[in-house]
Amino acid sequence: MRGPASARTVPYPAGLVAAALASLVAAALVFSATAPARPPSASTASSKTECCFDVYVEAYGKFTQDYGTNPSNYDIGTESYRWAWAKEGLEEFTEDDGVPALAPARTSSGHFTPILNGLHTYWTSEADESESCTATNPQCPLIPCPAQTAALKPKLELYTSIGTVELLSDQPANVRKAFKGHRYVFRVSGGNSSGLTPCGIYSAVATDLEPPRNSDNSENQEGQPFGPNGYWVTLPPSNDLRHAKGARDDFKTEYHPSPLSFTACGNHYPGTPLEVGTCNLHRTTEDSTFSVDFKWFPRSDLDREIKQLKKKLRDETAASPAD
Repeated sequence: MRGPASARTVPYPAGLVAAALASLVAAALVFSATAPARPPSASTASSKTECCFDVYVEAYGKFTQDYGTNPSNYDIGTESYRWAWAKEGLEEFTEDDGVPALAPARTSSGHFTPILNGLHTYWTSEADESESCTATNPQCPLIPCPAQTAALKPKLELYTSIGTVELLSDQPANVRKAFKGHRYVFRVSGGNSSGLTPCGIYSAVATDLEPPRNSDNSENQEGQPFGPNGYWVTLPPSNDLRHAKGARDDFKTEYHPSPLSFTACGNHYPGTPLEVGTCNLHRTTEDSTFSVDFKWFPRSDLDREIKQLKKKLRDETAASPAD
């Protein structure tokens, strides 16, 4: 079990859905009421399982956009957005015919372990800007929006996993470029959803960071940074995940490119065309960090680790501000 961090979800196979629905109400009230799954099976030549790993994921970053003060630019002023989120789970690594996967560990009684989500999770946005300025209408005063923060309280979630192992070839252009030469990547989602940050035109629906621009001002999709909600990292070495001879008990994989800064004409929303007759000249700066920590422990310690996860939930809930 990890200690507190300064800032530190994927459906099961179809066959588990019925069991999940049958115990959903009870599981939401008491963790011990998790729905039964198939008991752990022995590894075969084509299917191998290694348990267990305490997996902790953490994301944080910020972006700012500065539209200047010239009213002929259509927009003027600035806006900014910061985020942080984390979650933790007890996972097992499997390989079926050489295809890797991570999923919640199963207890000796066949129950799946939960995910502790909402750890250190918040979004803050602030703005001081005005829209629809024109050369003939230069009187468009800035509208300040002081920093406002939305936060989530931690909670246990059932029938979900930390993330998914996926083929690199199925991913967006920026992921394929970042991890060229790899076969698989580990994809994790979390954090914000639309409408939770009231300040700023972009921040109100901050689901993707802005791509940098090519020389013709078109979006460079291969250079778009990950975040704030979706991230990818490479899988750790197979030897560590299999806990084979010489494997490390504690290891990490992370994503942290150099901060990005560029100037461009464009809208607030990635992938949308520029409005005719406007430029929306702005300078964007972005910084995004993500990490996944793995800590191995034997299956015989799983019950103890579950108790530690539940204790962490109680501690984090007690430390969260009241509604």
